[in-house]
Amino acid sequence: MGKLPLSLISENSYSNHQQLKAGETSTKPLKPSSDFLTTSTLFKSKHLRGDIEQLGILKKRKLIERIGSLKKNGTSGFSQKQSRDVSVSEDKDEPQSKQAKTVDFSKFPWSKRRSSALASLPQDIRETYKQLKNFASDTKSVVNDILSTPGCPPFPPSEWLNIMHWKYVDLAKVLDSAHTTKLDPKKTHVIDEEIELALQVSKSSAGIRTSSDHNIAFSMYIEAIAFVFPQRHDEFMQYNTYISRFFHAMETQLHSRVIEFDQSVRNQMAMQRNLHLTDYSQFEHLRMTFLTSFGIGSNSTASASSSRGRSNRRDGNGGRSDPCHKCNSGTCQKVEGECRFAHCCDRRGCQGPHQKLEYPSKGGT
Repeated sequence: MGKLPLSLISENSYSNHQQLKAGETSTKPLKPSSDFLTTSTLFKSKHLRGDIEQLGILKKRKLIERIGSLKKNGTSGFSQKQSRDVSVSEDKDEPQSKQAKTVDFSKFPWSKRRSSALASLPQDIRETYKQLKNFASDTKSVVNDILSTPGCPPFPPSEWLNIMHWKYVDLAKVLDSAHTTKLDPKKTHVIDEEIELALQVSKSSAGIRTSSDHNIAFSMYIEAIAFVFPQRHDEFMQYNTYISRFFHAMETQLHSRVIEFDQSVRNQMAMQRNLHLTDYSQFEHLRMTFLTSFGIGSNSTASASSSRGRSNRRDGNGGRSDPCHKCNSGTCQKVEGECRFAHCCDRRGCQGPHQKLEYPSKGGT
């Protein structure tokens, strides 16, 4: 005969069996039960003991789980109704606790200063502050709305977000976005739960290296700024002209200094929103850092050293004493004014205004 299901074994049957198992010899009759009488023949089964032991284990396990649950909820000794009452009261108190954690901005020591400072700012900057405060509630939705607007300027979504927060904009990423050719699911940018943009750059520009790179990327930046902050358009145009003059005034080898100067200026303006890009006096220390030979910019020392090295080896080739080997082999694609090396003979001790192949015809040996 198979095992008796545990659900059919009553507590009375279990109690009577425990009394028999303990060897009690009382003349008092066992407590009858309908389940026990109905299944009396099954007590002789060899599986009965195992079924009853399993029932005891299950009861113990449920009791342990119940105690553990009470300890975990901190309601040991409470009735189930009391536990529910406690949880309901905690839910009612939750908004009050959250409200107690709300920051009171009016108590900040700089609160009064901010109010007076904002009132003294130019109109275009005050308008920018209001817009940024409005965008801060949900910047991703703002970017989503911009991208959904026909005719919005082409600009990478990550840098749109930086504009919404008035943060530093990476022109290298802006330049890369200009060369985007096709979608790549491995490179995605999530705007919200419904929109996800995927972009692939065919060939990375590896950063802003030349004045041409900077001019293209910054022009795209101006369009994006004017789309969101139209009151700042003229300011950014004037600043772009200001930077372009530095590119024109300095040697090509030193254009990296101008690029770094621009990066440092825009980074400071991101940290100090009360500034215009055209507040040139506020960035004078940065100009000295990156655009002077005694500055401590990241590339200033190396550039100054190379400049000193060229000045110590000046000859009739405009200060470029190292001959261009490509010019001597006929493969240089640059004119002499654009090439970083001198278009002269690269034969040792010559450096005449001719190619190496022409040296014998000039009377050389």
